[in-house]
Amino acid sequence: MPDCATSHQRKELSGTQMGYRLQRDRTTILALSDYNAASSTISLQVPVQSVQICNWMGNCSTTSSSSGTINLAWGASPIYVIGQGL
Repeated sequence: MPDCATSHQRKELSGTQMGYRLQRDRTTILALSDYNAASSTISLQVPVQSVQICNWMGNCSTTSSSSGTINLAWGASPIYVIGQGL
């Protein structure tokens, strides 16, 4: 995942998956997409109890982590994971 700032954890992406990490102060935004036509899922470890998930149109919801992990369904349209310490 290309970094725009220093980070201490990386998520390995493969094949058609792409991701970018943007960081400002303590807030991190992960921009994730998979340009393969099929949907895929990813499990991310997060150091917080909840994160905000937004689609490419700006529709956002809050997702709680289960034991520090969130599971995401994603595809060709990017999703954005927003939180602290990601």
